[in-house]
Amino acid sequence: KGIGEKLLSLEGADIGYDADGEPLLRGIDLTINRGVKLILRGPNGAGKSTLLASLRGKLPLLQGKRVENEKLRLGVFTQDLAQELDVNARGMDLVTEYAREGKDGDFTVSNQDARGVMGRLGLGDEKPLRKVGELSGGEKARVALSMFALKASNLLMLDEPSNHLVSCIFVLS
Repeated sequence: KGIGEKLLSLEGADIGYDADGEPLLRGIDLTINRGVKLILRGPNGAGKSTLLASLRGKLPLLQGKRVENEKLRLGVFTQDLAQELDVNARGMDLVTEYAREGKDGDFTVSNQDARGVMGRLGLGDEKPLRKVGELSGGEKARVALSMFALKASNLLMLDEPSNHLVSCIFVLS
């Protein structure tokens, strides 16, 4: 159902700036359809994160347009997300609050739901109750992943999710 439906696209997009003030990427035409899996590979500085930021709508295009399907429900994990978490908040509270907020949020998500997801990502026992500032880099990354694991998405963008994670496999149904 809905396989092949266009969720998000860039049309004739120029993106970002290089050291000389020129667009980093030019003339990007990219369509992401439901059911497709994409991997962006390239050396550091090639523009992978810049492209993802433009796809997310966080970085304005220099030229061209971004087209979003009205049914798009975007889940995003950025390489810096774990470092942006409130260090004074408990992990479980951040996960629950994020899952409940916004147009795609679900106010019925419980603390038990959050602890279940966190446990499956390796944050069991008392770790969900710890303040984020007391967690390791990998544990912070797991809190960040837990945040959007409870929010329904039909397009996931993961920008370097494995920086602090070892042996994680994501299966979405």
